[in-house]
Amino acid sequence: MWHSATCSFSNICNLILRLSWSFIATYHLFGTIGPCNILRNSIRTVEAFVPSKCNSVLSTCGFLPERWKESRPYSSLLATQQSVLETQGKVVQSPFLSELVNRGIISQATDLQGLDAFLCSYESGNASSHDHIPAIYYGIDLTNNFIHEGTLFQLFVLRRFLAHKFNVVIILGGGTTTVGDPSYKIRRSNAAVGSSDTGCHANNAILNQECIVPSSSPENTSAILDIVTKVLTQAIEIPGGDIVHPSLSFSSMLSESDVRRVTSSCYNVVCLNNRDLYDRVTLSEFLATVAGNMSVGRMLSRDCIKARMSFSESNATKLKANMNLAEFMYMSLQATDFIHVASKFNSILQLGGSDQMGNIMSGVDLSSSLGEAGKTVFGITTPLLRTPSGEKISKSVGEGLLKITTDTKPLAFWSHFRSVDDAVVEDYLRWLTRVPISLIKDTMSRHINDGKVRLEIYRAILLQVLLADELTTAMFGRDYTDALHKYWLARDVGALTRSREDLSAEDYDSFVKFTKCVQSVALDPGELEGGVEFGSLLDQLRTPQMVSGKFYSNRRAIREGTCRINGSVVSSVNYKVGPGDLLRSSCKDGRVFKYITIQFGKHQLFFVILNQV
Repeated sequence: MWHSATCSFSNICNLILRLSWSFIATYHLFGTIGPCNILRNSIRTVEAFVPSKCNSVLSTCGFLPERWKESRPYSSLLATQQSVLETQGKVVQSPFLSELVNRGIISQATDLQGLDAFLCSYESGNASSHDHIPAIYYGIDLTNNFIHEGTLFQLFVLRRFLAHKFNVVIILGGGTTTVGDPSYKIRRSNAAVGSSDTGCHANNAILNQECIVPSSSPENTSAILDIVTKVLTQAIEIPGGDIVHPSLSFSSMLSESDVRRVTSSCYNVVCLNNRDLYDRVTLSEFLATVAGNMSVGRMLSRDCIKARMSFSESNATKLKANMNLAEFMYMSLQATDFIHVASKFNSILQLGGSDQMGNIMSGVDLSSSLGEAGKTVFGITTPLLRTPSGEKISKSVGEGLLKITTDTKPLAFWSHFRSVDDAVVEDYLRWLTRVPISLIKDTMSRHINDGKVRLEIYRAILLQVLLADELTTAMFGRDYTDALHKYWLARDVGALTRSREDLSAEDYDSFVKFTKCVQSVALDPGELEGGVEFGSLLDQLRTPQMVSGKFYSNRRAIREGTCRINGSVVSSVNYKVGPGDLLRSSCKDGRVFKYITIQFGKHQLFFVILNQV
């Protein structure tokens, strides 16, 4: 906007006003990008794909600009007009980097100008400067068997880099999880403490006896790997409209020739468990390569470490000795990971949340200290996703946390993002989707009055539906989103609680697709023949939850008339669900699908599906 030849006085006043009230609250988030990033929404918009279903909804309500009433294919970042963004006197010229900054995806960068120069060179196709395909690296701890939406945000950012012809390296923290990241924490993580009591027995050379070697849970490792594979290997549309399917491989399975192949081609995802790396590194190598090139003074100066080692009381800062040497070395371990993947897979960039900047800087500093043995590397962080109360979304958050696994159903996923707080829905759309900023801002700023009620709340609902649709499509596919709209958003319960015959192939397939969107249990005909107790069946489908601070069991809900079978209230816990409750949907081509519909209240739906014999 600053480089525009025509800039109205009112626009300038508006920008100054926004700077005035936003500067103090946001300055600390932007690091080297600086406060000028506050203007990211007003500088440039990038046109991207908007689903036709959302087009019709928004257009009908008068929120959709005329140019967006026709659905059109995804516009690549490489094909968009180059924009210029000024931040602290520096000009960002890379279209891809400008897109990330404009959408607010980048919170901090270690060297924005250097990264911009690298990306401009790479985008120009200067092959002589890039013998290997650059990669971006991201680490995931193994404290649980699921990820939350904050990690999903990072994985979607990685998909942007894949579409931009970067490779992706994922480090599974099999080694670092047992240590625990002390950043901004008041005590050692429970996962790190628990890992000390688990693991395999091995000879301890120092103690000259067999001891337990702490390790992360194999179940967690497998679960995290599964969800990473699901998100990062889905089809991606690249510039020109072609569809590519990224391939995933394991570092431990790659030969030297395989590594050369991976680093010389695009759209590769490599997974590495850093426990495997640490098991190969000798103490002498670590001391010479890492410890000897890292400054303790600089490590102690990091805010993430200061917050752990001190606290404020009566306007005075006091030290507290609650961090052991292993935790203090966490920063050096993450730096080790960075320089290893930079050397082996050309990972010139590390991604993390804004609370990881200290750890990322340590890797950048270490690579610089190694001289010719190191590489020029960069780091970027994204904003932290927060709860309505302002708490960082993490695995320790209780109520309202979406635990994303490969078993997460599309309806649960869609419903979660449909219900995000009104205050964050705009940020979520900018950060997690490709919906153009112009459309988001037009919808948020439009004031509509139907003569009876101001529709500001309805605008937020439209944005939440758009958010849920975009993310569900990215995670599961457009077919699942369409099925949810057809059978769930329309609230046509009658279509789900009665048998239907001679359906077209399209309607039959759509209904079967919808049954996969919700939690279900499959039973053999023999199991259903003898009857299954309703209370036991509901326990298989639904985990009891706390409601208003009280434990609300499934059986209590049945007795209170909250549950229905095929649309009819059943209040007996001992009711036998049997063959007489089966509904059927048949297709004109002869296919038959048998099922039972169970409702819990107004907003929870489940299916019992009869296995085909």
